[in-house]
Amino acid sequence: MATHRVYLKNGPCDGTVKSISDAEWNAGSTQCKGETYNFDGSHHTVAGVSLAEFAFEPGHAPAPGGGSTAPHAHHGWSDLRHSINRNMPGALSRSQRNTRAALTELGQARKVRL
Repeated sequence: MATHRVYLKNGPCDGTVKSISDAEWNAGSTQCKGETYNFDGSHHTVAGVSLAEFAFEPGHAPAPGGGSTAPHAHHGWSDLRHSINRNMPGALSRSQRNTRAALTELGQARKVRL
């Protein structure tokens, strides 16, 4: 898992250089001391290194999207596999049966000529 170093501007963590996860980087949002910092599109140079600048915005909600550390994240994969392996065969068989019935009805219907 890659980390990104960013510069936090304003707020309680003003001037802090922080390492953030890929999930935070992709969301463009991070937390520090309970406050939200969002990427503002600018960069700040610290010791000759250009860092993305995340600015504090009072009362601004965190960016949408859950982090990668959500509890039971891997249960979603298990649920998907269960659904496909248990429910999909029955749904496919019903679909094929309905398609056959519709084609049979269409084949037996009288044709209308204009």
